[in-house]
Amino acid sequence: MRRAKVGLTLAVTAFVWGGRGPGLAGQVTPLPFGSGPSPSPPRAVLEGPGGAVPSGFLPQSLEEAARRLGDLWTRGDAPLLESLLKEDGLRLQLLQEDHRSVSARKGRAALQEFFQRFPGGRAELVRVSFAGPDSPRGSAEYRVAVPQPGAPLLLTLFVGFERSEGRWVVSELRVLR
Repeated sequence: MRRAKVGLTLAVTAFVWGGRGPGLAGQVTPLPFGSGPSPSPPRAVLEGPGGAVPSGFLPQSLEEAARRLGDLWTRGDAPLLESLLKEDGLRLQLLQEDHRSVSARKGRAALQEFFQRFPGGRAELVRVSFAGPDSPRGSAEYRVAVPQPGAPLLLTLFVGFERSEGRWVVSELRVLR
């Protein structure tokens, strides 16, 4: 299992950095949730919104960006999620609430409100895929289980990413039942 994971990571990294491999374009790659280390940002950044985000925190590969987003979603950390959002033109759909072309700041506010209404949701990364060869777009899909009396509320989180200024940012985020 370890060898397969390392090979997959190398293939994804090679693709992101311009390497070409047979069949990588548009490939959907299932990823186990929580596998592999996820470096944590310094505690000071976690405690206060609006603080500077260290450069080591910003994801460089699509897989890393997807894992980072899943970790932050599970923690309900809207201030740090904001650092992954596209500055302007973000599409945000939170169940029945649809926000088109909003700023990262407004996206953070909507996410904070969502996390207050649905606390404790655990995001499990299901798949990461690229839009095509040489495409600056990719996506990730998560299963989210929100604790509720009786049975958990099961949601699907779809995230569209685009490459901008050397890193992957969230251009679209949809939560669906």
